[in-house]
Amino acid sequence: MQTLTVPLSLIRAARTHTAEKDLRYYLQGVYFDTKHGKLVATDGHRMLIASASGIQSNVAPFIISNETIDAVLSQYKGDYGRGKRLGDIDITVTVSDEMTVSFNTPIGLISGKPVDGTFPDYRRVIPKPDDVMTEKPAVFNQTYIYEAFDAILVARNKTLKAASNYAVKVFGFGDSCGVVTDGSGGVVVIVMPIRNEIYSEAAAAACSEALSEPVTDMQTAAAA
Repeated sequence: MQTLTVPLSLIRAARTHTAEKDLRYYLQGVYFDTKHGKLVATDGHRMLIASASGIQSNVAPFIISNETIDAVLSQYKGDYGRGKRLGDIDITVTVSDEMTVSFNTPIGLISGKPVDGTFPDYRRVIPKPDDVMTEKPAVFNQTYIYEAFDAILVARNKTLKAASNYAVKVFGFGDSCGVVTDGSGGVVVIVMPIRNEIYSEAAAAACSEALSEPVTDMQTAAAA
């Protein structure tokens, strides 16, 4: 048996980016990458990656279903809620030799078997550090960006109301995946771009229009 620990706030954050009712059942859960010490969740359009050193072990990586994650999170209310005093406590997770995963919650153990599937090689789609140094205009689904911002707040155990001055940076790289981060490390969201021809020329044209002066009747008559 192996014992792992993971912050409650990171499980909450990861759950916001899992797939729902997707034929790719292996995306309908949170991936515990025990090899690299990461919690990962994706629906195929965006992906949250959170560093969780407490899960790094020689246990084989595993996926915990949305249903089990929801059952665990439902036990953490009141002082354990998002943004509350105990909202980022560590949860003890035990993995038996038979690969039964048990979460130690305030009401006792909640156990489940990992999803029988292979999680995608998420590391392959993360932009390389050298690429991140050169930004390019990019277009993203605004909902994904908002939800990435909210997920990072969840990971930090903050509420939207309490984070009115909180900000994240969105890095775009043309047609490559974008990166959303608050600059504090430990959690990042990768977002697929929208294939679109809205680039710097379009932005420049929009700014020019916004700065343009109104045309008077006299100018119109003179032009005629």
